[in-house]
Formats: sequence, C-alpha cells, structure tokens
Amino acid sequence: MKDIMIQEQSNYMDIFQKRPTRYRIYETVVYMLVMFILAGYMPADSGLYKVLAVVSAVVIIGGAPIIYRRVLAPEYILTKTELFIRLGGKERVFSLLDVERASEWKALFRLKGKKEPLMVSRKFLDMLDDQLQKVRKNKKR
Repeated sequence: MKDIMIQEQSNYMDIFQKRPTRYRIYETVVYMLVMFILAGYMPADSGLYKVLAVVSAVVIIGGAPIIYRRVLAPEYILTKTELFIRLGGKERVFSLLDVERASEWKALFRLKGKKEPLMVSRKFLDMLDDQLQKVRKNKKR
C-alpha cells in the first residue's frame, strides 16, 4: 500500500458510539435472554432482580465494544485514492469514487451504494471528508 494518509485501529469509544445497528440489535437480544433467564430464577419485583438487570445492561452494552475490538479488530486505512477496511480478518477496498457521506451528523457512509457506519475517530473522518472533496473536484475536471 502506498500513499497512506492515515491508518487507525478503532478504540473503545469509537466502537461504542459508532457501531452498526445490527450489533446493537444483537446486544438487545442477548440482554433480553439474560432477563428471561433471571426471571425464571427469581421474582421480577425483587430488589436483587432489579440490581442484576442493571448490572447485566452495563456489562452487555458496555462490554460488547471490548469483544468487538478483540474479535473483529477493526482497522481503517485511508490512501489518496482508496479506503481499506479490515474487519474480522477480512479486508475490503473501496475506491474513494465509490465512497460518499450518507449523513452529516453520523459517521455513516455509502460504500458502493450500501450504507455502513465507520468506527473511526473524528480526525480520520475529517481527513476522509477532505480527501473525498479532493477526489470529487479532480473527477469534475
């Protein structure tokens, strides 16, 4: 790979804040399963059940990004013409001509027409936005 502008492995907060909706749904399903299991062993109106419900939420929702980081090891590389995404041992390469921002407020991009959140830092997003503008400007010429 040549012309690497920035290379980044996702940190906990980037994963926590920008993880895909699909991951959030999995976390919710796991939490619901835990709650059903707990409800089978103790009354739902007991203090212990309520404490375990809160602890379970914190552990599942707060711990999931740690698991994602270890298992998926998200890594993003930006060059002058391409975006490389390594996720779970698989690498995908996108020409910057096939990348466009899908939301001004979120780290959501259209990669070859498919919306996908990028779990990257603000610095990476700023560099990507700048490079996308340069590529679009050169394409118009």
